[in-house]
Amino acid sequence: MIIRFETFELDLDQKELRRDGEVQAAEPQVLKLLHVLIDNRHRVVSKDELIDLVWDGRFVSDSVINSRISTARSLIDDDGKRQRLIKTLHRQGFRFLGEVETPAVQVLSEPEIAKAVEEIVTPSTKPSIAILPFRLVGVAGPHAAIADALPYELITELSKMRWLRVIARGSSFQFRDSDPDIVAIGKQLGVRYCLTGLVEVMGDRINVIVEVAETAKADIVWSQQFKSDVGGVHEIREQITSSVAASLEVHIPLNEAKQARLKPAENLDAWGAYHLGLQHLYRFTREDNDQAAILFKRAIELEPDLARAHAALSSTEYYNARTHYTSDYAACVARCRSHAEKSLEIDALDPYANYAMGRAYTAAGDLDMCATWYDRTLSIRPNYAQCLYSIALNDTLVEAADQGQAHIDDALTLSPLDPFLCAMYSVRAFSHIIREEFDEAARWSEKVMATPNVHPHYACIPVISHTMNGNLERADVWYQKLLANFPGSSHRDFFASFPFQDGPAKDRIRDAFLVHENKRH
Repeated sequence: MIIRFETFELDLDQKELRRDGEVQAAEPQVLKLLHVLIDNRHRVVSKDELIDLVWDGRFVSDSVINSRISTARSLIDDDGKRQRLIKTLHRQGFRFLGEVETPAVQVLSEPEIAKAVEEIVTPSTKPSIAILPFRLVGVAGPHAAIADALPYELITELSKMRWLRVIARGSSFQFRDSDPDIVAIGKQLGVRYCLTGLVEVMGDRINVIVEVAETAKADIVWSQQFKSDVGGVHEIREQITSSVAASLEVHIPLNEAKQARLKPAENLDAWGAYHLGLQHLYRFTREDNDQAAILFKRAIELEPDLARAHAALSSTEYYNARTHYTSDYAACVARCRSHAEKSLEIDALDPYANYAMGRAYTAAGDLDMCATWYDRTLSIRPNYAQCLYSIALNDTLVEAADQGQAHIDDALTLSPLDPFLCAMYSVRAFSHIIREEFDEAARWSEKVMATPNVHPHYACIPVISHTMNGNLERADVWYQKLLANFPGSSHRDFFASFPFQDGPAKDRIRDAFLVHENKRH
């Protein structure tokens, strides 16, 4: 694919930047950074996102990021003073400002997808991972056992993920090389992913680095660093186990979707169709939701007992209901529950199936039953960040602000780059509205709208928050954006999506809307 702006062409297939047809000397990493900024030009891209998307989550300093930004500017005839094409927003990130010409995105119809997969014979296979013993550096003394204890606990924890096949300790712990050959291990154990770690003890400090690599090319999929006092070794064990499990729930499916897109259509299996569907699902648009449903249905046709595909199909109906993509709400809620029930029938212990059932009850307005299913989900997967978000949302809807904020903070800690990030931020804003902390509510509402793939109806939240903190000018800006996307929007539409119980918070929200609605009429 070729992206054009001004006199430049960014050729993603050839990994080249051309100016007036002449190739410019550029490092692949700088071209990748430029691609990320252009691809997200509708918004500000934070440094954390750049680290995740350009450096695959590895630790890099601000000076390294700034150096690459400076190089990218130089390549496209820009600089830090003019910021003509790449603008720096203090403490927020960077944004590409140029006019861009890109090829139209092809959206496949249901018959086209059917044709692409009609000859598929490859059975769906779960992603698989081997967890190797960690490498120990320094004098660990009585804590030396942590290099084996941590990966052993991770094997136990990740084995609870019913969508992920985890190699047993007896096999994976045979590989104790200080510099393991990830590609060779992948072939020997027949796994797609490999998790390695380093434990470094320096005096009274302990540093743990965890990496997950794809074994085909030894490419890093995700990595994270954890630091603690040696005395807090037991706390860091729990933190690492929770964080790794939550992060892999996001990063492995994203990588599976990326790999599925690279396969010829005739080789797409049920698992690949499922993950491509997830990629569309998490874009939170009507068109992508429809495309996701098509892909989930195809995955089910290929493998009827793929529980997660049924749960994901339930999710498409949930979004249809909550975002008013349907004119028949009751039928949509019924389908949402039916697909969730089918998923549970296939695998009653799959946390996603249980979560889908909870959201089916949420869509139906039965908060007591949905709470029961969310509790069951967490009993199976205690570190399920998206379920914690849904619990936090229900807490705020009944004005339990302290509980809601605690649950949402847990979710954000477990999965700081979750596809539900905008929704998580919205719950944080609601918790401050309930507490009458309106400046904080306004701050979090702005974070909601700065996240990727945010649905336009979330513009309601900064309208409410800025009205409450007295910044009516800013509130009106967001109100006009809301009306541009949803003409005639009112407080009734907001409460249809966020059914707050009767109480002071609901009254404040309604009154904030009426300030703008009364002006309109």
